[in-house]
Amino acid sequence: MILYYYTTTQTMQFILTNSNMFATNMSYMNDSEEYVNGLAELKFILNDTETIKKWKQKHEKEPRVAELDFNKIKGICTENALAEYKNQCDSYSISFCTKKDLLSQWSMYAKESGVSLTLDFSDSSLLKYKGYVSGTEKSERDELVEKSVVVEPKPVYYFTHSADMGKENQQSIAEKILDDFFLNIPEKTDIYECFEDQWKMFGTYIKRYDFYQENEHRIVFNLKDLRIAPRIDYRNEKYVLKPYLDIECESGWPVTEVTLGPGFNQDAVFKSLRHFLDNADIACHIMCEGDYWKRVEQYMSNVPEIWKQTNVAFPNEITQLKTKIKNQRESSSFVFNKNEIHNMVQKTVGAILNNSSLSEAEKKFFEENYFSVSGIVLRKSNIPYIF
Repeated sequence: MILYYYTTTQTMQFILTNSNMFATNMSYMNDSEEYVNGLAELKFILNDTETIKKWKQKHEKEPRVAELDFNKIKGICTENALAEYKNQCDSYSISFCTKKDLLSQWSMYAKESGVSLTLDFSDSSLLKYKGYVSGTEKSERDELVEKSVVVEPKPVYYFTHSADMGKENQQSIAEKILDDFFLNIPEKTDIYECFEDQWKMFGTYIKRYDFYQENEHRIVFNLKDLRIAPRIDYRNEKYVLKPYLDIECESGWPVTEVTLGPGFNQDAVFKSLRHFLDNADIACHIMCEGDYWKRVEQYMSNVPEIWKQTNVAFPNEITQLKTKIKNQRESSSFVFNKNEIHNMVQKTVGAILNNSSLSEAEKKFFEENYFSVSGIVLRKSNIPYIF
């Protein structure tokens, strides 16, 4: 799963050098009623007789669904319970987007000359989180979740029963929510005993339909599910003290690319980012030499017309780099020279750009995408500066 995180260059610096991101309390998101809205919409779905009837008809052969007593559920899922939960938000979220170059995200989160980080979440084993332990010195971190538990990004459901989202679309999304809510609970679990926790947790993944273009995914940390009591920190944003958890991803968050957003000084910022990615101590979950060579291979294979070509008219540097990758991509050595490999990549790119037999279209990727010493590719947004 490839997702994108829009932020400022300053925050990017902290993420790539300290391996940490901030998970914000769901009651203090940009939409101040986001958590409450999710609870309320889920309550509506669970109390809507017509929606439940259509959903049960589609799952009538599943014993688990047939046994559900929605009158009992309605007795739990009440206005009084909703009012009580509104002030009990212990969920903290990090938000990502499925779109790489989205104007609304640039203007809302990255601001002028901000960045979009490309993160590869396809390997869930990379997601080992640490947090500061409550009541200890700031330098002390511990594992946040049990080793057997995987906390990974999940898609947000965009649902507002009063919005103009179309009757069929509303029913379809409501049924997907019900599928996820009921069908993923372990068989031996008593749904009624865990219902309140399930309601609170699930409310964090339902967002107003008006925001559907964001295509958001979230990593949500619920305090009661963590193996330690994490320290809660606060940051000042427009005079509001927003509670957050400082989350470290062991060996770095899996960042593969940095896209620089539109801005009046884009060229100057790009130059500084290139220097940063080439010289700073970057953590992006490259654990060994083999991991680095795989990043090189991924970068080069973005132009398959060149990378897979065996024509003798193509630069010899391509063949040499292919051979090196073949020999080293499985290496588990922790000690290797990134600068040496980077120089080889840049030599190959230079040969490609100087080769007269290649078309401008074939060269374009290498002109616009820079492979840095860190193993992260740097590029510019295609959206023109309009702020």
